[in-house]
Amino acid sequence: MGSFRLNRVNGPLLQPSPENQWESGAVFNPGTVRIGDQVNMLYRAVYGDNYSSIGYARLSPDGRIIYKSDAPVIVSESEIEKRGCEDPRIVLFEGTYYIFYTGFDGTDAARSINTRVMMAETADFVKFRKIGMVGPDDNDKDAMIFSEKIGNKVYFIHRIVPNIQIAVFDDLQEFIHPHKNYWPDHLSNIGKHTLMGREQSWEVMKIGAGPPPIRTDAGWLLIYHGVDERKVYRSGAALLKENDPTQVIAR
Repeated sequence: MGSFRLNRVNGPLLQPSPENQWESGAVFNPGTVRIGDQVNMLYRAVYGDNYSSIGYARLSPDGRIIYKSDAPVIVSESEIEKRGCEDPRIVLFEGTYYIFYTGFDGTDAARSINTRVMMAETADFVKFRKIGMVGPDDNDKDAMIFSEKIGNKVYFIHRIVPNIQIAVFDDLQEFIHPHKNYWPDHLSNIGKHTLMGREQSWEVMKIGAGPPPIRTDAGWLLIYHGVDERKVYRSGAALLKENDPTQVIAR
């Protein structure tokens, strides 16, 4: 597949709001989901010295912002989130919208370390409930579950630098509350659980999943990012086997 360029249409969709301190610095890295004829968006909002929370906006079918929250809907509460809640991804799974975001404590702000995968849920994008940290207790991000069970299993995709990994669970409860040795065993055999490693020059530093995988007639479409040695980000695409997403069909 050759390369191609994306062009902006009609300027920025969402911009920082100086009147709201929590989103006065920047707004970016949104997760979206369509419900009926409207798109629900959760986005990362930044203020000050890179402190983040998550805001909410609703879009019309033609891409206009028709509602935006005056206050963030997900804010820092735990120690791992003290520098911020970042980069939400939304997955509709068995009737509930699950939100996966990055908790960042600011230990190493220059390299965006220390981070963990955090999980919340909502039924209506009005009330939100935090579930807490999921995944390994290690520097982890770019994570979410697939939107449905595959072979009666729950699949979780995540990123321990520099590659993309995948983990499998019997059900959602086992994923949220795995047995005590699950993640230590996973980390000690990280190569076995690596879904995709770095291949091209534009992804030589690291790769990571973008939005949740999309089921197609050909398999699961995964949009991901790669970072080169100059820290330039680019987008790539991979196709995972429909009934076994641990298998990469094409990239």
